[in-house]
Amino acid sequence: MDNILIEPTFNTPYVSIDYSKGILEVRGSSSPINVLAFYQPIFEAIRDFSSSAPTISADFGMEFMNTSSTRCIFLMLKELKELATTGKEVTVNWMFEEDDHEMLEVGEDFQELVDVPFNFVETSLERVEKNDH
Repeated sequence: MDNILIEPTFNTPYVSIDYSKGILEVRGSSSPINVLAFYQPIFEAIRDFSSSAPTISADFGMEFMNTSSTRCIFLMLKELKELATTGKEVTVNWMFEEDDHEMLEVGEDFQELVDVPFNFVETSLERVEKNDH
């Protein structure tokens, strides 16, 4: 199972999956034209965590998400919850910009919907370099 690295573009976030360390990272802005085509391989990759590290840390640092992307992030969290029901220790680190109360509320709503531990981290999100694609 190969690790995954998706470089960000103007419409898609940075995504990194490191199976040996049990780390999923999604950062940046998300408004792909075909949201399912972008996120489907990530859903499948999350399922592959079932045969890797016993703990999973999922780090989300979203600057912007359109409605379709918000739904896909929720589906990713549901996949992580499913892994937690199989005995994996799953923690979500929800990072949001200082004073971005809307993104904090989105994370709080997600936490209520999926029963996995969330850490809310107010931070100055590191800007992700974007490709022009």
